[in-house]
Amino acid sequence: MTIASFDTFESDFEEDRQVLLEGRAAHSGASGPSFDTVLTRFVRMRLNVRESLGGML
Repeated sequence: MTIASFDTFESDFEEDRQVLLEGRAAHSGASGPSFDTVLTRFVRMRLNVRESLGGML
């Protein structure tokens, strides 16, 4: 793994964490994006990561 791809991985990990936190907040009824919105964002993000890494995941 190159340094550039590690930085991308680290950034994606932080995005995953943020999306999961938003999902928990949406599921608990707190104000913010709906659970469906958060789930859609998470799935889209994971697909982008797979494409950017060339299917290495």
